[in-house]
Amino acid sequence: GSSTYRPYDDAVLDGVDLDIESGEHAGYPAFINQLRSYFEKASKQYLISTAPQCVYPDANLGSTLSSKVWIDNNYVQFYNNPCNLANIDNKWNFDYASWDALAKSNPNINSK
Repeated sequence: GSSTYRPYDDAVLDGVDLDIESGEHAGYPAFINQLRSYFEKASKQYLISTAPQCVYPDANLGSTLSSKVWIDNNYVQFYNNPCNLANIDNKWNFDYASWDALAKSNPNINSK
């Protein structure tokens, strides 16, 4: 960037990660779509990722993820939750299959 107002000195944005853990969660699909419209005109690639809690569906990002917006990466937080990896043998607390199915339904076939 070249703006006079650079709060992070010479740092340059290469994407946005949505780690929404509380508060109002409406409007994120529109936000993501607006970012995508800016990114399409850019000279480099930008990424959009999410960091949902592993409880499925995530209370704050669930509606965003199920809205079929284009997400590049989902970094599911399989820690500090009842569904963490310590509960991998408990099908009621660990639900990897649901997250895998959600990733496969993303319009971005390269989503991870």
